[in-house]
Amino acid sequence: MIRSFCSATMNRFSARARQSVARTLLAGVAALALSAWVPAPAHANLLTNGGFEEADFSGWTLDDPSGFTGVVCPGPPDAAEGFCYAFSGALDEATLTQSFPTIPSITYALSFLVHFDGNSPSHFAAAIDGLPLYQVTDPAGTPDYVPVTRLFVASAATSTLSFALQDAPGFIALDAVAVVLPEPASIALLGLGLAGVAWMRRRRA
Repeated sequence: MIRSFCSATMNRFSARARQSVARTLLAGVAALALSAWVPAPAHANLLTNGGFEEADFSGWTLDDPSGFTGVVCPGPPDAAEGFCYAFSGALDEATLTQSFPTIPSITYALSFLVHFDGNSPSHFAAAIDGLPLYQVTDPAGTPDYVPVTRLFVASAATSTLSFALQDAPGFIALDAVAVVLPEPASIALLGLGLAGVAWMRRRRA
């Protein structure tokens, strides 16, 4: 009887230990996936003049009646990437758009760098075919460019990226805009991380 009791106790302890180790490992994988995931481009940028290195808005369509949106080329460190960047101090709201080829139902990654000066009224938004992917109103000032990455699924053979910009008292800076096909491994790693977080939340509930 004592032997059976000890054996059962050890089995319960082993099961708990295995569960604890599994939870710890899964938590580590989830944290690593969510903190280290950066979509690496498997293909070239689908946008034309995404970094504004043409020193103008070639490839883009700009609508800013106030005339306070443009491109400057001071070089680094003012330019986040390369020598040029776009800026906007639109009094109302300026729009910057570009269409590019896509394959329906395929996942793409939009990325860009944006710098806010902390003035208000100010507004910045990014959308694909009218679907908002990122937007802020009166954002706090940032000491440097803020990296933004969003995934989206194309719905047609041509997709349109649009930025809305307004910063009447100052300027918003935009650079390194890219749309790429992310590596399948990157998407899988992100999915694993999200699944791990969801599993841990269910266990705690």
